[in-house]
Parts: sequence; C-alpha cells; structure tokens
Amino acid sequence: MENGLPQRLPTQESKREIFPVGHTFTIAGEETTYTVEKVEMASEVAKQFGLKINRVVPIYWVKGMSPGRQGGYHPETDAVYVFENDTDETTLEHELVHAVEYKIPATPKLISLWEKAKEVIVESSFSGGFFAFNFMRNIHEFIAEGKTRPAFIEALKKEGLYEEFLEETSYIFE
Repeated sequence: MENGLPQRLPTQESKREIFPVGHTFTIAGEETTYTVEKVEMASEVAKQFGLKINRVVPIYWVKGMSPGRQGGYHPETDAVYVFENDTDETTLEHELVHAVEYKIPATPKLISLWEKAKEVIVESSFSGGFFAFNFMRNIHEFIAEGKTRPAFIEALKKEGLYEEFLEETSYIFE
C-alpha cells in the first residue's frame, strides 16, 4: 500500500466517475479485497457535522477489514473510504474534515501553531487513557484531530492553544 491509498482508484481525469455498489478494489501491499457496499455524497453527510463541501466527494462504505485504519480520505481522487472495522464514532467526521481542509493551503500562522503544538503537547497534556500522537504526522492531521478528537481538543485547551487553533482554522471552515 503506497501512502495508505487504494489501487485501481479513478484517475484524476475520471474521478467524477463514482464507483458503484459492488465495485471491488485492493490496496497495494495488502491481500484484502474491498467491496463497495454503500455510496453517499459527502456534501450531504457533512452537513450533520456543520461542514460544507461544495464539490462531488463520494463516501465509500466498504466491506473488508483494514489493518491500522478505520477510514481514509484520498486527496488524489477526492474520495472518503470507511472500512468495515470502523469503530470510532469520529472517523467519518475526521475524514470529512480532511475533504474540506485538504484543498485549502495552511497559512504560515497555522503552520507555526502546529509547530508550537508539537513542542508543547506531551503525554501529560492528555487526561488518562491512550492517545496516538497522530497530529504530529502533518498539518492535515493536526487540523482534523483538532476538529474531531475530544482528547486532542482537551489537550489543546490544557496547553492554552485551543482558542488560537479555532482562530487560525476559521478561514477553512467558514
């Protein structure tokens, strides 16, 4: 699997062609075959999270367990995938946030805030339980985690960064 992305996805030129229910695909490096069980339009589903998507972005609900992930946004084909093993109630919202923010460049101030968060947020910033430091991977994960993961939102608040996060990401979610 290269960058966690499915093979046999629509090309850039054909990405408006929506996979039908029953379509199968594989992910590079994995033996699992995934089957599309349901297709929804992100523009409609995003409304329940207060998000606005003004383009065609399919959400593919797929049969097949995906090790290490419950869902994903594929920026090259502008599609969201939700796998059968999705158990986190914020996965769909998280991936829809990616569908919104990925197309909007981060400002220098937002990147600076992310760099600061990587220095300030440590294990003790979280209130018990396990938390993956996914926000450190890239600016996209920082934005999505800050919008959807309650434990990370609390850590931002605890370290005095949450209000700045809301201010610096407001242009993305207008």
